[in-house]
Amino acid sequence: MMSTEFLLLFAVGFFAQLVDGALGMAFGVLTNTALLMMGLPAAQASALVHTVEVFTTGASAASHIYHRNVDWRMVRRLGIGGVVGAVAVAVAAWFALSSLRSNAPPTLAPVDSGMALIPAGSYVIGSNTGHPMTRPQHTVTLAAFGLDKHEVTVGEYKRFMDSTRSPAPWTGAMPRPSLPVTRVLWSEAARYCAARHADGGRLPSEEEWEAAARGAQGRLYPWGDRPEAARANTASARRKGIEPVGSFPQGASPEGVEDLIGNAWEWTSSPMKAYPRGDSTFDALQGYMVIRGGAFNTQDSVANAMRRGYNLPATNPDQLELTGFRCAMPARARNGGR
Repeated sequence: MMSTEFLLLFAVGFFAQLVDGALGMAFGVLTNTALLMMGLPAAQASALVHTVEVFTTGASAASHIYHRNVDWRMVRRLGIGGVVGAVAVAVAAWFALSSLRSNAPPTLAPVDSGMALIPAGSYVIGSNTGHPMTRPQHTVTLAAFGLDKHEVTVGEYKRFMDSTRSPAPWTGAMPRPSLPVTRVLWSEAARYCAARHADGGRLPSEEEWEAAARGAQGRLYPWGDRPEAARANTASARRKGIEPVGSFPQGASPEGVEDLIGNAWEWTSSPMKAYPRGDSTFDALQGYMVIRGGAFNTQDSVANAMRRGYNLPATNPDQLELTGFRCAMPARARNGGR
């Protein structure tokens, strides 16, 4: 019995000595300031510090009693009081932590729902052996970004039309909602992306599009280095038209981006021009915007991750039957910024 009571007195007495006198006052002031800096309301911070001071004052008294004539009935009372004080401190701390959790801002995902995160890094662009428009091969460094996992659908664009009173790009009856929307002017596609992704939504640059398709490994297709009919809606798949998005899941990139190859060409934000150290005659096409990926009727030799196409941004919608788009956005930092 004596040893248990001695250990109890020694523990609380040692703690009490640490906060006795001037040191105890400094402890109270510093603790109160720290709690306020952590976001705890002033009333709760003061109450928590006061509870600790009451507890430690009682414990200090208990320590001094031991060095005199010990009244063990008083010790037991102080021990019980110490336990009650410890419980009070624990409850106050729990409320403090709960308050901090409730006041903490929500954690944002790095990219919006429905997007794949493409990591920052160096990516191979172009080829030294392909079409002159794709030469020469070069490396670009990109920041992390998000890219829609599939092309914008008719259904998604219809919701945008309804909310912005934008005109329909199609003629006659509305196409199936699951089909990629086509016939959308470049400016309208860019406007859709800005509205759909409020935190920097836009069309991808052609470098971002190619980086998402080729990956850090520089592959020729999202799935590898060889064309395969079962992986994309291109001429070799022998389909009669554009298919609903996600109809070729085997052709997805490792990050989960689908339909980059085939189905419908896709707008990018990049003007058509020669690559660095490339054929400067292509600079004459800078009034055009780059499109990527090919369509359902594109030959496999053209429908790859490197081939570039182009369209005038204000092309007549009738000339955009096989051109759709998807959106990109800059990745958010861990704290919700960029």
